[in-house]
Amino acid sequence: MTHPTELSIRRLLVLASTLGVGGGEKVLASLLRGLRAAGVSVELCYLKSPGPVGEALAADGCASHALGLADTRSPRALPALLRLLRERQPDLLYVQDHHDCLFWGRLAAALHGFLPTLSPVHSSAAGRLRAYRLYNRLLLGLSPNLATLGGWQERALERERRLALQERNHLQRRMMSAMLGLVFTLAGFLGALLFMLYR
Repeated sequence: MTHPTELSIRRLLVLASTLGVGGGEKVLASLLRGLRAAGVSVELCYLKSPGPVGEALAADGCASHALGLADTRSPRALPALLRLLRERQPDLLYVQDHHDCLFWGRLAAALHGFLPTLSPVHSSAAGRLRAYRLYNRLLLGLSPNLATLGGWQERALERERRLALQERNHLQRRMMSAMLGLVFTLAGFLGALLFMLYR
């Protein structure tokens, strides 16, 4: 029987905006300490700053990289993440629940070569799944690995997946219609031009 610690994942990179004092952050810290004890190399990257829990993990020996962004929507996040992925070559990218982290993490992992990426699904204050905010839906096909934290979230995730598929199909139909319209417009223009030249 293979022991769980003998999996091929030896290098884990965790992406978060910051790790403040909260229940989710403390659970994550406990998991990371357990992984390190099992021999997994754990590094953390923060879009902003480590925060209290991140600083405690650094004190325990976890390597950390803080991008120091004032705004987590800054496009500076993407080249910084790509550079870090090239340098550290993790086996898995874990993206802590935050809509901007989900976006930048998924996009960087896809551009890096479809690095396996895992994201937990939590709710925002409004009860919406952050993984399905509008700009995150665009990346659903690139990084579909989402872990739910409860039964209601599983049901909400399935509902959002169906809605995202419907929206994607609708968008594809609209794009096809627009392309056909452009083709017919160009064909009409060229026909009129040829008629004028050779009449």
